[in-house]
Amino acid sequence: MSIRTVIVDDEPAIIDGLIKMLDQYCPRVEVIATARDVVQAKQILISRAVDLVFMDIKLGGDNSIRLLKQLRPVEFQVIFITAYDQYAVEAFRISAIDFLLKPVDPDDLIKSVAKADKAFYFENLELKLKSLIYNQQNSGKNQTIVLKTLESYHVVRIGDIIQCEAKGNYTLFHLRNKPNILVSQTLKKYDLMLSRFNFFRCHQSHLVNLDSIVRFDKKDGGALVLEDCREVPVSTRRKEQLFGILSL
Repeated sequence: MSIRTVIVDDEPAIIDGLIKMLDQYCPRVEVIATARDVVQAKQILISRAVDLVFMDIKLGGDNSIRLLKQLRPVEFQVIFITAYDQYAVEAFRISAIDFLLKPVDPDDLIKSVAKADKAFYFENLELKLKSLIYNQQNSGKNQTIVLKTLESYHVVRIGDIIQCEAKGNYTLFHLRNKPNILVSQTLKKYDLMLSRFNFFRCHQSHLVNLDSIVRFDKKDGGALVLEDCREVPVSTRRKEQLFGILSL
């Protein structure tokens, strides 16, 4: 069964290049239409049965997020295409939205199409889009992160994360006034994702929200005491950096 696909981009060269790569690397993808602006894209998407849309974020003087707001609930999968922008990329990552950087790499394209073809990923697109739209309207720790468990997706305000704890290849999120969430991703992923939100990797197995620190106890080599009364160890090599941040 083919994956009925639309490409939305205001650069003809990007559209042509993506069609060629899809034809070569993703034979199940059938490009049924292309569009170069929001108006044209909207006409296509409300009149055709579509499974997947490759969509540039910026479309001339408009943007694709505004288009998706008009089409909600979205009944097709979306893979965003973007030129490198650190904050845009982080917004996609914390919302668990798939994206491709220009110029598009074939390996990344193959992985994105494979994910889009999974039913569970598809069924939760609306929730992820809500998080992305919310994050565009908010800043800092008021933004939300989408956490995937074996059973479902959870939308969590970043400021409500007290600590992330490594559990093998899983990460356990300790939350403020909410049950913990166990996610099937490594702590390294969330270290990279949350560091700009004032989180610090104080130990190989612990990433803490610096705003949740109550005190530092010097006994037994030293440990951070967090607002939920949990004690978190601090590795020797990271202690000096932590003290500098906390002005201790």
